[in-house]
Amino acid sequence: MQANGVPSNGLSPKDWADVESTLEMLREMRDELDRSLAYRTERRNALNAGYR
Repeated sequence: MQANGVPSNGLSPKDWADVESTLEMLREMRDELDRSLAYRTERRNALNAGYR
């Protein structure tokens, strides 16, 4: 059921666009964090290998 062009779930197309934008931003942040953690792990492993 629609009232005034707003779907019954209460979110307008603009609201959904905001949700999609936020999800994309979170995906990018997650990817950046994954890369950072991988880099940190590589460095730690290299340092540990140097102390053996």
